[in-house]
Order: sequence, then structure tokens, then C-alpha cells
Amino acid sequence: MKLTTTLAIFGLALTERAAATIITGTSEFTSGSLKGTKYDVAWIKGQDACQWTFIANDSDNPCGKKFTLSNGYTYYLTDCGDSSFALHNGDGSYNQIAVYNPNYEKDDCVNSNGQYKVTKTWEF
Repeated sequence: MKLTTTLAIFGLALTERAAATIITGTSEFTSGSLKGTKYDVAWIKGQDACQWTFIANDSDNPCGKKFTLSNGYTYYLTDCGDSSFALHNGDGSYNQIAVYNPNYEKDDCVNSNGQYKVTKTWEF
């Protein structure tokens, strides 16, 4: 019984990981103390883009930098600037090839550093 329960929980964990669509893009402060600052960010599709997770400064290469999203899983990007640009899981396993899909922008985000907009670029 314990083995069956463990396998069922493991299966659910894999299902959650596979079902989550990961979005990457940029966050740019439009006012406040960080005005003009841009970050490469990530969030889970369907969740509030204003609650993004930092990947890298916009001027830095985001590939290879691990980030953990609200689902508790860690990811990193590989092959930036290449046709094989992809998302990998924190354990090194392959997750998904990138799909360019810049059809979303949210410009009413605010935190203690000012107002910022979030622009979607890639979907995984």
C-alpha cells in the first residue's frame, strides 16, 4: 500500500510539472527608483505576470541561470540565441523547446520600487 501511495504521489508531481506552461519575458520599470531597469523574468501561464521570478538582468545572458517558480520546481534555459533554445528542469532533464509568442503585455504592475510592465516573449 505504501509503495502504491508513493507511486501515485510521484505520478501527480510529474503531471504537475508537465502540465505547467512556463512563460519568459522582460519586466521593465517605468517609474520609481528603478525606472529604466529591465530584467529577464519567468512565471507560470495563468498566474499573475506581475508576480514574476527573476532570471537575470536584461543585459546578462539568462542561459544556465537556475530559477524556481511558484510551483516549487527549478528550471534553467539553454542554447540562448540558437534554434534549439529550450527549458530544462533543475535536475538537468529536458523540459520543452521554446516557442516565440510575444502576444502579451501587462503594464499596470506596481511594487515598492515603482510601476513596471511585463512583456511575454517565450513559451515553454
